Amino acid sequence: MPALLAALALLVAACVSPVPRHELERITDATLVAAEGHLRDGSAEEAGYLTESVLRADPENSRALALLARIEAPGPVTRDPRLGSNQPRRARTERSPAARVLLYLPDRLLDLADLVSLDLHLGFGLYANVHATRAVQAGLGTRGVTGVGWHERRSLGLREQQESSLVLVAIGAEATSGALTGTSGILSWSETVAGLHGPRDPLYQEVRDYWAVGAGLTLIFIGMDLDFHPVQVADFVAGIATVDFLGDDFATTRSLRLTRYERELLRDLQEAAAQAR
Repeated sequence: MPALLAALALLVAACVSPVPRHELERITDATLVAAEGHLRDGSAEEAGYLTESVLRADPENSRALALLARIEAPGPVTRDPRLGSNQPRRARTERSPAARVLLYLPDRLLDLADLVSLDLHLGFGLYANVHATRAVQAGLGTRGVTGVGWHERRSLGLREQQESSLVLVAIGAEATSGALTGTSGILSWSETVAGLHGPRDPLYQEVRDYWAVGAGLTLIFIGMDLDFHPVQVADFVAGIATVDFLGDDFATTRSLRLTRYERELLRDLQEAAAQAR
């Protein structure tokens, strides 16, 4: 029965009408206009983030590729896609020596908290997944649950998700959607992965740590997800020597300065891209 439900859910996801091409072009054009504005203002990180988002939706977009080359010309500002969701959306900044000293201990404590994520949830489903990274995993089932916990993206709060999965090792099909609401803000997603799972897949760029080791289990009405994050271990150890290779320390980074309109564009772009895939 779980396998049948998973197959049905994936079939429904595959049958969703794709967004019209002209609508996707309208959203990408508006997003690139915003990115170009940030680049003119000297905000390369914001420009890079908006441009990256367009390329995830439309990888062959020539305007976005040309803009990204301009943004990256003085030096890389976009994230390493192999690290995916381990790298937050933040920009490098210079702080005073006093501020760096004051932020040292809070940054180390947050780096330590990043090592583990936990979700305790209620809902309905039969689902199990165990993984030693998503390159070595086994998962089967379907569920729709709402939970509370300490999640990826340093989010203490609620996570609601629906997912169906049939995957073995790094090959399989998975459909997942949901929303994360907590201390890191609000994130919603709707993603499907079919075939070979890799760290560059949109699901692992924004929502899930491809390199995590852990398990998820839902039995009828109750369940739990628990993950250990090896990439964050390396960041914690490096952070002791004030090396912040993930770019998540408050002593060396700031949040992106995006307008409400730009955030709405990103949400629309994410939804359009999910339908187009």
